[in-house]
Amino acid sequence: MKINTYHLLLSFFITSFIIEFNVVTFRTILDNHYEREPNLFGFPFICKTSIPWVNSMEQHFYLLGLIGNLIVGTIIFYIIVLLLNKIEIPKIIRKISNFIIMIFGIIAIISFFFILFNDKSYQWYHPFDTKYSKKEIEFFSTSNEKQ
Repeated sequence: MKINTYHLLLSFFITSFIIEFNVVTFRTILDNHYEREPNLFGFPFICKTSIPWVNSMEQHFYLLGLIGNLIVGTIIFYIIVLLLNKIEIPKIIRKISNFIIMIFGIIAIISFFFILFNDKSYQWYHPFDTKYSKKEIEFFSTSNEKQ
C-alpha cells in the first residue's frame, strides 16, 4: 500500500489539533491530591499537566507521551482519511474541509511552540505514580481544572 504524504500531513494536523487543544483526552486525577499534584492529560499516553498547578506556574510537556500520541493519532486519522476518500464527496466540499483542517493544524502547531503567555517545560518522562489514579475521558477540556 502506497502512503499518500498529503493524507499523512492532514492526519498529522488533525492529531496535533486534538492534542494541543484537548479535544478528546484522558484526564488522570492522581491519588495524592493533598500534595497538590497536577491533573495529567493525554490520549492514550500522558503528555502534559494541567495549567497552572500549585507547585508550578508552568505547564509540563512529556515528550515520550507526546510523540506516542502523535504517532498513534496520525495512524488512526490516516486510516479514517483513507476510508473517507472511498466515499463520493463533491470536490469543493473536500477542498474546503482540507483547508479548514490545515488551518486548525497550523494554529495548533503555532500554539504549541510560540504561545508566550504560558510557561512550558519539556521533559521525557512524567515522574508521577499513576497506579491508583482515576482516569476520565473528556471532550474539549481546558486543562486547568482541579478536583
